[in-house]
Amino acid sequence: MDRDQAKSTTVTAFMELLPWSKNDGRRTPVDCCAGYYRPDHQFSWMQEDWMFIGQVTFPKCLQKLEPGYSAEVIITFISYPELDEKLKPGLTWRIKEGNRTVARATLLKIIEM
Repeated sequence: MDRDQAKSTTVTAFMELLPWSKNDGRRTPVDCCAGYYRPDHQFSWMQEDWMFIGQVTFPKCLQKLEPGYSAEVIITFISYPELDEKLKPGLTWRIKEGNRTVARATLLKIIEM
């Protein structure tokens, strides 16, 4: 399937950027005006971890998201049956940059599948 034909799943989520600590968090804010932020999204189901890449879109009024703060965001994933069948409001997951967990997210609403 070529990239232009790939189906996507779009959700609204509450994302909390974690402050820096020894093992987790982020030192610097996310630049919300850059137009892209594509971290890894780690879901845990039945003691298995699943990783998906998701494009995070911030509200237009937000210039940066500082560690320790949160925002309602839109996340667009490439559709995978393993992901789509598990997405339900209230689901929580970790957002990672490399090996560091930098944020937590909670699904608020499914916009499009």
